[in-house]
Amino acid sequence: MLEVIEQQRGKKADTKILIVWLHGLGATSNDFQFLVSELHLNGNEEVKFIFPQAPNLRVTLNNGFLMPAWYDIVGLTADAPQDIDGANQSMLSIEEIIDRAVKSFDGPCKIFLGGFSQGGAMALYIGMRSKININGIMCCSGYFLGSYTNEKQDIASRKIFIAHGKEDEVVKPGWGFNAFKTVKEYGYEVTWREYEGLGHSVSNEEVNELSKFITSQLS
Repeated sequence: MLEVIEQQRGKKADTKILIVWLHGLGATSNDFQFLVSELHLNGNEEVKFIFPQAPNLRVTLNNGFLMPAWYDIVGLTADAPQDIDGANQSMLSIEEIIDRAVKSFDGPCKIFLGGFSQGGAMALYIGMRSKININGIMCCSGYFLGSYTNEKQDIASRKIFIAHGKEDEVVKPGWGFNAFKTVKEYGYEVTWREYEGLGHSVSNEEVNELSKFITSQLS
């Protein structure tokens, strides 16, 4: 089982929300804890945040250095091999975390899975494949990983938010837009946002958009 940081916001309430957020390559589960206070929802929800820590893997792109990664990255070109086995292993681990968290609620909850950079790609990968009914999928500064075949998931119930900074020099904006186009072609309802002057990071405007996206799925 992966290590996680778990935080609770709000008291017992009828509206229960689980937000699982995946960090980027070489980062830690601490990086996005600011979302606990910065995501502005309706204010009357019981919210559980979970920030998993990726396993340490040798990453080919970074000369085989050992670092937190959801899967190996071989290269940054479109034809570079992709570590789908590694992604599938991380998917199983994240699904275990979600299953355990859902059972900890006293009643049904809405499930949101998001991530940044490699974590965003992983969130898309899991959200579009998992048998778990994930209500909202959020990919920030990420990209589309692997190929996709709908395995009878309820596409209509899975909304997707994809966003990218126009000045991102790490994961090019075109990769994010390609993810948006690909997901849309598969029939998902997807929101695309692009931010002027933003590099490989998350802005206040983007956090506000994430808040609106989550809130819109609560009715």
